[in-house]
Amino acid sequence: MTQKEQICNSALLLIGTQGLSSFEDGSAGAELAKAFFDLTYQSMLTESRWHFATRQQELVQIAGTTNYQLPQDCLYVVNSTVNPYEIYERTILTDTNQIPTIEYIFEPDLQNVPPYFIQALEFKLAAKFAIPLTEDATKTSTYTALYQQEVKKAKYLDSTSRTVDIIPMGAYIGVRH
Repeated sequence: MTQKEQICNSALLLIGTQGLSSFEDGSAGAELAKAFFDLTYQSMLTESRWHFATRQQELVQIAGTTNYQLPQDCLYVVNSTVNPYEIYERTILTDTNQIPTIEYIFEPDLQNVPPYFIQALEFKLAAKFAIPLTEDATKTSTYTALYQQEVKKAKYLDSTSRTVDIIPMGAYIGVRH
């Protein structure tokens, strides 16, 4: 069983339905899992600035223009070294000749995703699977609430993966002490 299938299996078991053996086993749960997993995963990755899913890259200029091609794995641009810029399709348009470096969200292999994110993903999938499989709106509400709690914890844990810049004490604050 792949990690995708394991995550979906956990979500199905959470709502009290039969798990899946693979995406191809023909069950209703397998069909829903196959239909919803990738988009749900990508959507969650773009909801926050997850450090485990962030990359930096200098962009490649499109010949004869001040336009730059986004990386193939870019889901969402977080930051750029050039301003102003606009994104159209898979291209950054700018009016400068400076080559931009972007910070962006990509879709990491599930083997490299931390457990705190996987847990939140399982709850999100359980909330999506609940009504089609159990016709129980209460389960959807319950797993949506659990997802929201878990994603708060995940954001906190992820935020601690970088050092925090210490703000220097200014002259006015120093006088107080």
